[in-house]
Amino acid sequence: MRRGRSYRFVASLWLLSVATGGMLPAFATTSAQSLKGKSDEELLHLVIGGRNDTQKKTDEDIHQDIVRFSSIDRVWEMPPQQAALALASEYVEKEIRGRAKFAIDQSGKAKPPSTGEIAIRWISGNYYALPERGVIVLRYEGLQSRISISDFQILGPVSETELSEALNQMDDHPVSAPVAQQTYEVLWWLHRIRPVGGRVGGSSVSSVDDLADSFWMRPDGPFLIRTLLGTPNGEDLNDEKFSSFPAFAYAVIRRLIERQGIKPRRPLPTIGHPVYPNPEAAFLRTHPRPDSNDPAVVKQWVKQMIAILQNPERYKMYGDILHALVPTEDPSRYQDPAIDRILLDFLRGADPAATAHEKAARDAEREGHKVLDATTFDQGEVNKEKWHALSAKHIEEDSAARSIRMDADTAGAMIGFRDKLSAFSELMDYAKRKPGGEFAFAGDNCLTGAAALAGKYPQLRPRLASYLHTQLADIGKSKASGRQLFDCVWRADLRQLAPDLAKVATSSPEENEDPSTTTSPTPLGGNGKFHAARVILMAWRETDPLTKTKLDAMINGYVGGSNSIPEVLRAEFDKLSAEDQMSFRNFITWLRTVEVPWSRECLEDVFTPHTPRPPDEHIVPDY
Repeated sequence: MRRGRSYRFVASLWLLSVATGGMLPAFATTSAQSLKGKSDEELLHLVIGGRNDTQKKTDEDIHQDIVRFSSIDRVWEMPPQQAALALASEYVEKEIRGRAKFAIDQSGKAKPPSTGEIAIRWISGNYYALPERGVIVLRYEGLQSRISISDFQILGPVSETELSEALNQMDDHPVSAPVAQQTYEVLWWLHRIRPVGGRVGGSSVSSVDDLADSFWMRPDGPFLIRTLLGTPNGEDLNDEKFSSFPAFAYAVIRRLIERQGIKPRRPLPTIGHPVYPNPEAAFLRTHPRPDSNDPAVVKQWVKQMIAILQNPERYKMYGDILHALVPTEDPSRYQDPAIDRILLDFLRGADPAATAHEKAARDAEREGHKVLDATTFDQGEVNKEKWHALSAKHIEEDSAARSIRMDADTAGAMIGFRDKLSAFSELMDYAKRKPGGEFAFAGDNCLTGAAALAGKYPQLRPRLASYLHTQLADIGKSKASGRQLFDCVWRADLRQLAPDLAKVATSSPEENEDPSTTTSPTPLGGNGKFHAARVILMAWRETDPLTKTKLDAMINGYVGGSNSIPEVLRAEFDKLSAEDQMSFRNFITWLRTVEVPWSRECLEDVFTPHTPRPPDEHIVPDY
């Protein structure tokens, strides 16, 4: 930094801001022009309009590698044979598009039948949600053509009879004869596609691809079992081990369902009954958060939840327990002081607990190497089983250590959210000594908790601002990610750090930003400029209360990851007039209609709790 008048001016601003509890003179953070006249779309663009070149390329790659539904739409107005060739040629690896050649096998003067059926019994490939199964059947029968659909969730073990009955309980939807005929004939011809020449590309599958339990095409098509329904690939159409034909049929018929306006079943029917792996998991799932107006019920519930949190064998449940005791939308909902005590105890005990798991992981890894060194892997089932057991233990113990450390970070943030003023120094000390890197991406952490407290208590801001000033001065070596630093600056309303933000801010939404905003330490090669810093400065300059609150709502997601609602945003909303509060609520509802790179759930829970919205995805607990 150059020394001289400009340096002394910035230094003077710093000293003045510290002396005034974090408030800079008006000329340092305000602008003569407000964004009040901007539309919601324009405000959103100012926040997220810029895209990094690397991000743009990644987006393009993703869209090239998946089934693009717009391409499928062509098949309904092309001659069926031509449409089949177009599908096979289009859906190959992007690098070989135009080079892979296909032809139709017309031996025996092949001709599509006058009626037919294509059916897929599918199993959801999403391993992080309740298992789903269903059936899709396209029945091509002239004027009686229809799509029959069954879709349901499985809560627990079911009998074959119960499963079969659920699969057979289908909803029928009429499809016009020309549409059914075109769809059936395109797929009928597609099954007769053959590559011309040798294979020129590869193939790939995803761990979350749906699976066809069975697939059939009548009267003269294939019958297949246990095949993937992921991204179609024309070169795999006739692969004996991995036919891509069911994937093509799945994509085309699902697009037909969408274009027909057929809505999925909601809520989904369910079969089976949950089976909980232990009594604690059963308690957690059968005892939702109680009404905070019933002290006796709350006290008993809190006592049992804390008992689970103190059980070292239930570490997989810790995250769910913490979020139940400290709801994101209302962290102080339960005032029981036992919650504050357990959060501090949990934070303090996390390091030794995680260290014990890490030692167990290293011990298992060493023992596994000894087994491999003692004999070849193919010698004897006993050694092979022992190696597999040690390998599994190594993975399990290592995962336990990571989980506990991340949950401790969450507890640290919650201590701050619950207004535990006396814990500020401890949170700051923990944030300074904690390792960076792999755990720095966590949004709810001790530094965030300290910032939450500083946002309420101005006397805490100088110490936090001093620490963040040093981190921002060399952001590439900070233990915290850029996004976390910016979130803490904004959350604590540390306007004295405006000069620091200005040094690392992009100049416009269109400028490329450093791709390392969520990593720590920052990898080399970035430009050191961040949209988050620009957006915070833009919000600080805003003078219109409603516009400022809208900007802060978007900053809460764009910078803070929408993991909590900070005091600065709650206070701004409370100060709005009744009319502006309604306008703000309408803005939050509007955000559901546009694409934003953050979760809307937390903002909606706090500001629009009565507005209907899609249900949250149910994640299956692994306890």
